[in-house]
Amino acid sequence: GLHTMFAMVYHYLLITVDNTEFYERQYPFTLAQVRVMVHELKALVYPLYWQSSPLSEAGKQLRAHGTRLLNRLFERNCHKEFLPRQEWLASDRHYNTLTSSLDAYLATRLHDPNEEVSE
Repeated sequence: GLHTMFAMVYHYLLITVDNTEFYERQYPFTLAQVRVMVHELKALVYPLYWQSSPLSEAGKQLRAHGTRLLNRLFERNCHKEFLPRQEWLASDRHYNTLTSSLDAYLATRLHDPNEEVSE
């Protein structure tokens, strides 16, 4: 979809954008816009790692290209911080998604040992 296409294009653009353009001229996005983008990408990509059901091909593509873009932006952040390091970590919201997904996964894979198993 569009999120995947954006992640692909912006990732490749960042390869050619030097630090002067990125930090001083803030091309092609302002640092404020990049900060918002990082939070939105995290909200889209992080839960894709914890889904209990198999991902569609589109989901796999979004996860791969979104992760690649987050990695590229994190590398820029390591050169000169525009977002505090703790902002890159999964938030409680992401952990709640993980917990819910893990619970759902385990519920489908495990059975109560006290239940009788039909043969």
